[in-house]
Amino acid sequence: MTSTVDGAPIVVVANHDVTLENAGTLLTTGVTQTVRVNQGTTCATIKNAATGRIEAAPRGVNFVGTYEVLNNDGVIIGTGSQRNGTVDADGTANNFTLNNIIVMDAGVAGSAVPLQLGTADGDVRSCTAVNDGTLA
Repeated sequence: MTSTVDGAPIVVVANHDVTLENAGTLLTTGVTQTVRVNQGTTCATIKNAATGRIEAAPRGVNFVGTYEVLNNDGVIIGTGSQRNGTVDADGTANNFTLNNIIVMDAGVAGSAVPLQLGTADGDVRSCTAVNDGTLA
């Protein structure tokens, strides 16, 4: 199954303890991310299965919450010039985990996984990134 939206995220996680499981294709066109985990959200888990594909021109997955987990066994790919990265964690994200088994690809231009930890001097942020696949 393919879900396509133009100019808006397909999934917005705005509650605590949410799990998103994707085994199909999530595709956003335009200037937004495909999956967004909102600031203030805690303990969201995104599972992209081996058959799962997340595509976006600017960002496939955008984290701004706390204690978030992304388990990628499929493909997360940029289809345009990545605004921040295919999988992006901004300065408000904290204690997040990225597990990549297959592919996270920036596509045309940009970074596969840029990590911005903290927004000001003295900010304490953490993340764990495990790559057993390909970051391109």
